[in-house]
Amino acid sequence: MNASGVHGAALSRLRQRSLAPRQKALHSPISAITSAIIFNALITVALIPLALRGVRCTPSSASDLPGRNLRVSGLGGLVLSFLGIKVIDLLVQFVPGL
Repeated sequence: MNASGVHGAALSRLRQRSLAPRQKALHSPISAITSAIIFNALITVALIPLALRGVRCTPSSASDLPGRNLRVSGLGGLVLSFLGIKVIDLLVQFVPGL
């Protein structure tokens, strides 16, 4: 097997592992995708008023900004999305045909 064959085989195994809904204990791949689409649509609609209104700009030091941005974006974006998709998946699994 040549180098591209090894790379392709490793990439396909990585895709199979990363797309497995069981890692997040979601119901099925279809319900996981449906839940993610619904979550993204809800978040987009929820963030439109914030984008139109804008955010308050407060002066702070350069050393404080990365920590604040990581707390707001990292924790809020990562934790909220996993929890939101899981909650939506719990509801979507009861929809017939999914």
